[in-house]
Amino acid sequence: DIYVVSRDHLYVLAKLLGDKWPWHTVLVDESTMFKNHDSTRSKTMDYLRRHKLVKKLVLMTGTPSPKGIENLWAQVRLLDGGKRLGKTLTSFRKRFMVPGDRNKKRIFNWRAKPGAREEVTRLISDICLSVRADVWRTTEEPRTVQRIVSIPMDQYEEMERELALEIGDGVITAQHAAVLQTKLLQMASGAVLDSEKKWHVVHDAKLDALEELVDELDGEPLLVVYWFQSSLARLQERFGKRLKTTKVKGFIDHFAEGNIELLAIQPAGAAHGLDGLQKGGHHVAVFDMFYDYELYQQVVSRLDRSGQQHRVTVHQLVAGGTKDMEVAPVLADRGADQGAVMDALRFKPRKK
Repeated sequence: DIYVVSRDHLYVLAKLLGDKWPWHTVLVDESTMFKNHDSTRSKTMDYLRRHKLVKKLVLMTGTPSPKGIENLWAQVRLLDGGKRLGKTLTSFRKRFMVPGDRNKKRIFNWRAKPGAREEVTRLISDICLSVRADVWRTTEEPRTVQRIVSIPMDQYEEMERELALEIGDGVITAQHAAVLQTKLLQMASGAVLDSEKKWHVVHDAKLDALEELVDELDGEPLLVVYWFQSSLARLQERFGKRLKTTKVKGFIDHFAEGNIELLAIQPAGAAHGLDGLQKGGHHVAVFDMFYDYELYQQVVSRLDRSGQQHRVTVHQLVAGGTKDMEVAPVLADRGADQGAVMDALRFKPRKK
């Protein structure tokens, strides 16, 4: 028998059953959800492994290292107990990483040492392998098309310069760099949140650009990726009933059958686990640019997966001269880094 459980219920299941845990083999889908060793789900799996309640563990993911090789440590430790990459994150960092951005003693991020990626993939190559898409792919790899959008820059530049902006009856403020970056990405998309949690529209340039794209596609189904709730509200206002969301009953079948022209999807809530959309379309429009490569890659994979009959095109709506322009190369770099890891672990079928 096969039992299926949500990863978020793993802790509850383990707590209820204790030492009477009956499943010796566990298969984990989207194992990067276990990349944080301090998370409850990771601690639970670690407990089950250390007490030999789970004797065989299989981890599966299409994005093993979305932010670099450090993401591999916790996942591999669940497989081998720390034999290959170290039992602690501190020892892993000491061996393979160097401090990145820091403020005196506080380290904000870590970077791989020269040659570390190659060494890590060599160490785990006996228990990890990748099956690249070209094993099953019948089409070319997805192509990315940047559609540069011109937006009014006065308010954007004032916010960037002053870290504050009076707009309408509200005030936009940014206490530090991270908040400023989010505010600027919001403004690049066309609406920004003030201190009273109220949205203010600053331009409709991206909506106009998306409408042009929709006209170009002439009825072909389009997956529209948004990050901010204000963007969804504005998309619904602009396109009305033509735009559907993942809350619509049976949206997968409707999209696959060509009955939905525009389907809005939020990566954080719908990037994993959806299968069937690839039967209905091969165009993705990224309305809001965002930095999470794992979610970005996963949302593109809703269309670029087994069963897709056409080459997938990703249309990035990028506001020229804004933070949008910085996001695209970051996603490309992370994609290249992860691709190198996957290549190093690549499964090579035997020749007949």
